Amino acid sequence: MCAAQGNNVHVVEYLAEAVESLNGDATDCTGATALHHAASAGHPTMITALANVPRIELNARDKKGQTPVHYACTQEHLEAVEVLIGLGANVDAQDSEGNTPLHVATRTRHTAIAQLLLRTGANTELIDEVNNIFNLVRLSPIPMRLSFQMGFTPLHVAASQGCKGILDSMIQHGAALNKQCKVHT
Repeated sequence: MCAAQGNNVHVVEYLAEAVESLNGDATDCTGATALHHAASAGHPTMITALANVPRIELNARDKKGQTPVHYACTQEHLEAVEVLIGLGANVDAQDSEGNTPLHVATRTRHTAIAQLLLRTGANTELIDEVNNIFNLVRLSPIPMRLSFQMGFTPLHVAASQGCKGILDSMIQHGAALNKQCKVHT
């Protein structure tokens, strides 16, 4: 784990070759693996090296259910997210509170990561414990075809929060003004 955090790729490669029983699934006290640490530190080369170590789980979860993609999104490491996705990481993994990497990216307002996740097929209909649609309406361009619990769309949320600028942008981009939610039908 220390080698991953310090981006010492040659050490990880050496250990993977020299020690047949290298414990690729070892965790720290939070349940994070070396891959979590490499993602958190934003080391794409290390992420790739670790992916070749036996027993490394690309979608390993820490004690909060977070994957390496969650970690990379939290620390706003676009290239690390790209590498993890390229290796086949699950972009829809939900942590113990229902947060997906897309929720994390929108909460941190990292538009480039959020757009990458959307381009690579992140499910926009997954909700967290607090039905966190509001963060998604902060994206530009706004994903207007979303529909969440009770049929709420980003347009409904923007209207309920009094976000005139977001409403204007949504209307200009063709948001459906007549879509009704289940509460106000």
